[in-house]
Amino acid sequence: MEITYSPKALDDIEKIKKSGLNSHKQRLERIIKSILENPYEGFGNPEQLKHEFTGKWSRELSKKDRVLYMVENDDIFILSILGHYTDK
Repeated sequence: MEITYSPKALDDIEKIKKSGLNSHKQRLERIIKSILENPYEGFGNPEQLKHEFTGKWSRELSKKDRVLYMVENDDIFILSILGHYTDK
């Protein structure tokens, strides 16, 4: 499997690095590792989303932040990391 990051996800990673929040960094690394092992099960409470988010998955980074991603064949697309997928 290969992971591709959207521009927003890359920006979110930079924000995490600059913030100095080691707990976010460590948890994100663990979530990414878990997604690579099994995109549908594992660490971070994976949740298959519905309605306008059909085909996307979410894992909990913190109370307010979710890792939003899609899986297509053997490719994983990380769409966003900070914020909640329902944030407008």
